[in-house]
Amino acid sequence: MVRRLVNRFFGAGADTPDLSQEVFLRLFRRIDELRNPSALRGFVVSICLGVARNEWRRAQVRRLVRLTVSG
Repeated sequence: MVRRLVNRFFGAGADTPDLSQEVFLRLFRRIDELRNPSALRGFVVSICLGVARNEWRRAQVRRLVRLTVSG
């Protein structure tokens, strides 16, 4: 599900494995905020969209400043 959302947001050229790992890292850091276990799917989706938005912003700044991914 996470990979599908990342691919939908960025397309097939995205760094899907790294972004997926970032989603799960944030999930495990914030798992104590989950009050209702049945809401896990929505919780993961919200984290995934947050990671995607942050990555999109970073990409915009890199394009604006004309940086490569490696800096």
